[in-house]
Amino acid sequence: MSSLNRITTEYSELEDRIQLRGEAESKQTVVLWLTQRLLSRLLPYLFAWLENRTGQRGGWSDCSRRLSSRLPWRR
Repeated sequence: MSSLNRITTEYSELEDRIQLRGEAESKQTVVLWLTQRLLSRLLPYLFAWLENRTGQRGGWSDCSRRLSSRLPWRR
């Protein structure tokens, strides 16, 4: 498994999806397309994982709620 050096995101209004693009150490590009349904299910687990890794309780959950309310398709 290789590490990612850079991660960028972009919202595609045409696709109504968020593109997550990562550049690996080998200069290989990895692209994931995330739908609203997938992202809304993934974010709580991602923020819980971050809480466990950083030891910061509650802060990531608040961030998750704020971010969820700002997703492009929630406007």
